[in-house]
Amino acid sequence: MQQQQQPSLVSELERLQKLRADGFLSDTELAQAKAKLLGSTSHDALTVEEADAMLERVDRAERRAGTAELQSELYLLDQDWERERLRYVYRNRYGQTTEPSRWIAIAAGLIAVALGVYQLLQPDGPAPTRVVGILLLVFGPILAFAAWGNAVGFERRKKLYGERRQRLLQKMAEASRRK
Repeated sequence: MQQQQQPSLVSELERLQKLRADGFLSDTELAQAKAKLLGSTSHDALTVEEADAMLERVDRAERRAGTAELQSELYLLDQDWERERLRYVYRNRYGQTTEPSRWIAIAAGLIAVALGVYQLLQPDGPAPTRVVGILLLVFGPILAFAAWGNAVGFERRKKLYGERRQRLLQKMAEASRRK
């Protein structure tokens, strides 16, 4: 029986030390909580009500630490997503960004093919015009498929980010309800 209580006492003392190291308990509060745990009757002995209040403060401090950790994790997730998002978006010459879209990729490919066909069908057009038409017919669909892949990758990453963010927000809501 003594051996079963020992680990819980040790874990409680470690928990108190961690809270002190994280700045959630003062030295006095730590000493009082240790005295309560050890059943000491030292000069800082507590009444039952004071000990209960102390343990309640320790529990609240632990919950605050957990909430702060979740907020930090959410902040890091948002920063990571912003960096990831910037890898996929398109920038115009003014610095404005546009998220990739499957439909824009399809439209760009169709426009390139249409212009290529138009250039090839010019009856009296110069030779460079026909070369441009051939280049549009060849590279237009290739670039459209690349843009399509970029859009699909972006949508997939955005969905994963949204799911992770939602899970973190749910954990934060649960933690705040327990307060």
